[in-house]
Amino acid sequence: MASPLVVVDTSVWVAFLRRPLSPEGRELALLARGGRAALVGGVVAELLQAVRTTEEEAIVEKELQALPSLETRASTWRMIGRLGRDLRARGRPVPLADLVIAATVIEHGAALYATDEHFESIPGLLRHRTG
Repeated sequence: MASPLVVVDTSVWVAFLRRPLSPEGRELALLARGGRAALVGGVVAELLQAVRTTEEEAIVEKELQALPSLETRASTWRMIGRLGRDLRARGRPVPLADLVIAATVIEHGAALYATDEHFESIPGLLRHRTG
C-alpha cells in the first residue's frame, strides 16, 4: 500500500523555517524530497500571515510552490461544523482554522504532521509520526 500524502501543519513549517536542521525541519525535508508533503489552504494562509519581511515571504513562497495542495470542498465544510460541535460538546474545542485543516486532511485520506496537541482529539485524523 502506498504511503499517504502528509499535510504539513503550520507548527512544523515554523520550526522548519526557524531551524531547518531541527527534527521537524529534517522530517519535512524528507517528506518533500519523497514527494509526500502536501498543503491545505489554511496552512498557506497562516504561513503568509506570519511572515515579517518580503525576504521571508519569498522563501516561504518558494518552498510552497513545489507542493501539491488539497482542496477544501463543500462536504468538508459540513464535516468541519459537525467536528467542531462534537468536540465542543466533549469539552475539547479546536480552533476553526485547525478544524479546516483536519477535515480537509481526513476527506483526502491524507495524514497530518503537526506538533499541536489538540489535533489528537479529532476522530478519524491520521497523524504522521516520526521515528
